[in-house]
Amino acid sequence: MPVIICYFPDLIVILIIFNFTKDEDTKQRLDNVNIIITYIYMAEVIIKLIGLGIVPYFRDGWNV
Repeated sequence: MPVIICYFPDLIVILIIFNFTKDEDTKQRLDNVNIIITYIYMAEVIIKLIGLGIVPYFRDGWNV
């Protein structure tokens, strides 16, 4: 569930960066938000890999 919570704001930020943002300062802030969301996602993946183990992690279709 946390992945979904991070995925949609990240998608919105990416869409705003590529389609609507002309100001460099705003672009930089949105890039920073994108990086933070990516790190949250990576942390969740690492925690799940440690908790479940590699093989069970990849057996679950939601993780692939």
